Amino acid sequence: RPQHRHTSLASFHDVSDLELATAWDIVLIPVSRMSSEFGNPGSPLMHVHWQRIILDEGHQLGATSTITAKLSMACALRAHSRWVMTGTPTPATLKGPGVGHLQPLMAFLHQLPFGR
Repeated sequence: RPQHRHTSLASFHDVSDLELATAWDIVLIPVSRMSSEFGNPGSPLMHVHWQRIILDEGHQLGATSTITAKLSMACALRAHSRWVMTGTPTPATLKGPGVGHLQPLMAFLHQLPFGR
């Protein structure tokens, strides 16, 4: 008979690095916090190999053509799988730079030729 267990949920602000790796099924991390953690080699975010990273409001990564701290951090996180959720992946037009907004999303997903 299958056993059911409850999914555990934590906010990144409330847990230590050891807890991140061992105690929680889901950890919510605001994109703004990811930006501030980028470049910190001691960041617990960088020491966990995540099962899955789901980036909500992923279109925000494509808001600029420059490499931002949040894009760099999101791309640097180690994960088995990566998902992007967005209701607005690109502007309404596919002419000109509109398709360019997809490049940061593809980089996060590690899709060639944009990602690793």
